[in-house]
Amino acid sequence: MIPTSKTLIVETLSDGHRKEYVEHLIEYINVHTEIKNNYVFLLNEKLIADVEVSYHGLTIIPLKKKYFAKKPLYRNLVHYYLIRKILVTHSEIQKILFLNFDIYQPMLCLPFFVGRKIESKGILFQPFHQIPVENTRNYFRVMIKKVLLNMLLTVNDNISNIFILNDENGVHFLNKNFSLSKKQVFCYLPDPIDTRVMLDNRTKINIHGKFGVSENRKVLLVFGNIDFRKNIFNIIDSLTQFSENIQSSICLLITGQIHLKNRLVLFGKIKQANDDYPRLQIILKEERITDFEREELFSSCDIVLMPYLEFYGSSGVLGHAVKYKKRVLASDTGLIKVLVEKYKLGICVKSDSSSGIANGIITLLNHPMVSNSDFNNSEFILSHLPSKFSKILLD
Repeated sequence: MIPTSKTLIVETLSDGHRKEYVEHLIEYINVHTEIKNNYVFLLNEKLIADVEVSYHGLTIIPLKKKYFAKKPLYRNLVHYYLIRKILVTHSEIQKILFLNFDIYQPMLCLPFFVGRKIESKGILFQPFHQIPVENTRNYFRVMIKKVLLNMLLTVNDNISNIFILNDENGVHFLNKNFSLSKKQVFCYLPDPIDTRVMLDNRTKINIHGKFGVSENRKVLLVFGNIDFRKNIFNIIDSLTQFSENIQSSICLLITGQIHLKNRLVLFGKIKQANDDYPRLQIILKEERITDFEREELFSSCDIVLMPYLEFYGSSGVLGHAVKYKKRVLASDTGLIKVLVEKYKLGICVKSDSSSGIANGIITLLNHPMVSNSDFNNSEFILSHLPSKFSKILLD
């Protein structure tokens, strides 16, 4: 009897959207029990602890702390030997699905993966074609990504699919210019919108109490890991340009864990703004936000701020905003701009301009969503169901 070929699903990071993605895949496998024995998971041990769905009956290999590494080349080398050991030990594993394909491209160019007939596929989060070549830094960033992708597809013919989130035009462009055979390597993948929980706006009172937001203020939400791309400093500067009446009517609520080189600069910036503009309210909650709190935040906020700097791909924050029909203020570059304009999800501004951000916020405050027909999110949600995302990856 020929043993069943298995797929190794690899996710070695633990932050951001990764918990949701893994939960969606596990839930899909749990529903389709006939495929449960076809998969083995290699997951960051922190991620395993956070997963809130049952993985009973699934084979889960934990990536222990000793394998964590921030430096990309060292991480690739360490994980290469670990994955190689798993493949040698488990000969039934004939396929690998990388939930973060970007960081493992160099590994897949090595002789072990080139010579061994292991089919590899994964999600490419930062494809080069989405990055505008507007400066020297971006030029070299794009060139490196192009060279690496070309080398990978040239030396390793075991790459079956490279999935691109929410970017149909990008998939067409890449298949036309970078698929080296008749096979269409690049595939469209909907960035899933978590539809398992849906709250109503009555949770707004909970948010005002839980996070200390003054009553009757409009909540401007910044959600997720707080790093350079979140553009917090320009956002804060934009609020200081408002009249006292407007400052009295809004609250900037920043939630998530800080990943800035100097966190004290952010604390000082917020304190200075609150001191200089006493009618302004800026609240920073530096903590891990639970799934339920995330739902509370998006259901009760008024505007979602995502004028990201130097970020051009898909973002799960957009999906959470769409789910609750919240207008977004986005950057005028990259994939998010395309989606916001296509589905009329908000407005786009120059992210490096605090005055542009200020004008955008005023526009959204003055022109809220007035009816379901003004913001019909059902088409977007139905095309981004977690079941569709999981089926594409696992099929």
